[in-house]
Amino acid sequence: MFIVYLWDKIVGESITSLEDFPGNESFLIRNDRCRYPLLSELSNCDMELFSDEQLGELREEIRNLMKYELSGQDVQDYLLSVIALIDQADSNSKSILFSPF
Repeated sequence: MFIVYLWDKIVGESITSLEDFPGNESFLIRNDRCRYPLLSELSNCDMELFSDEQLGELREEIRNLMKYELSGQDVQDYLLSVIALIDQADSNSKSILFSPF
């Protein structure tokens, strides 16, 4: 399971995080580097930090997951909360940290 954090990389700490969503690694980790280059970087053993121009790319990849790959209202609602966190990071010059720990 991933915990998704709004991260302040200058201070090196979490500002807030999303509520746990058990099993989210099963749909966040992608093996299609052409369609999901950033989500393909996620793994069950490493943290991944996304910042700056990556945030727009990450937002688009999450939207594509919602549109083309996944169904189920609970998953859709969770991904909308991930997008909201990305928007917050983008507007406040913060980062998004995916942590499998």
